[in-house]
Amino acid sequence: MSKRDRLRLSRRLHRFLLVARPYLLGLGAIGGQLDRAQCTYALLEGLLREQYKAAGKRIPENKDAFAYHLDLTTGVRRSKSQLAKSHVYAATREFLIEFAGRVMKQVPWPELDCHLTSWSKSSDGLKFAQFIGHWKTLHRQFVKDHPQRITTKQVLALTREYSASASFFEQRARLLVYLSRYLENKPMQWPDLEKQTLKSLLDYMEAHSELRSTGRIVNRHVRNALAHGLPEIVPNKSEVRFCDRGITVTWKLGEFFENTRQLTITVLALAEFESHLQMQQTRQLVGTLWRSVNKNEESVAGTSAR
Repeated sequence: MSKRDRLRLSRRLHRFLLVARPYLLGLGAIGGQLDRAQCTYALLEGLLREQYKAAGKRIPENKDAFAYHLDLTTGVRRSKSQLAKSHVYAATREFLIEFAGRVMKQVPWPELDCHLTSWSKSSDGLKFAQFIGHWKTLHRQFVKDHPQRITTKQVLALTREYSASASFFEQRARLLVYLSRYLENKPMQWPDLEKQTLKSLLDYMEAHSELRSTGRIVNRHVRNALAHGLPEIVPNKSEVRFCDRGITVTWKLGEFFENTRQLTITVLALAEFESHLQMQQTRQLVGTLWRSVNKNEESVAGTSAR
């Protein structure tokens, strides 16, 4: 055979083996010639590879599909470069990663999927989707630079931003409390939790150390005051006052700007919670598969040694 013929035959054989691999693995496992755990892993790995291929991503042949999937999922969840220097973003992100890990470890996936489905069908789930869709437009209206002097325009811009971010914060806080109650074996059905006020949510977060710092980002009285009207501007003192049922919160203009920015950055971090859950689920799935295959290989090696 010529070199060209050998190359052509090699390509045909390679294509045949790729197509025939699932059948060969299945027949080998059924017949007992091949290890069932390894065959199962190889079939799942091949299926994942084909799913990526159908989506337009080709996984290198020398790269395990699950390792590729794990690397991709982890890479998506790297901190955003423009927010990486923010302490509040980094702290919130670290808390969410740890919290998502606890949720995935303690709550069986079918049960967790049921909880998340209930949330996604609720008004909070719909508002979450709307907020994400409107975020680019909202973000362009937010105050980017520290205001030098107090003006009605500046105060109204900060008011819109704080109100929007506080509203989204309440939705995210409700989901965190919902899952946290399951972790401590004090579950509450989502329809009942939807009736909880922001005060109730913040009181719960204050009573739980892992949620406390996140809950303190929002000022309940400021949020309530903005929900029912506009703040009072005191130009000669460069102050803004928020009145909530006999309780008045007074902030300097600089404080209003910084507190609003911290709240908005926290909201951006909280919006990534589902992605952290997905990453933890991927790690758990891949880890379980790898441990299963490795355990079986060690068992076979021990039998051979004996």
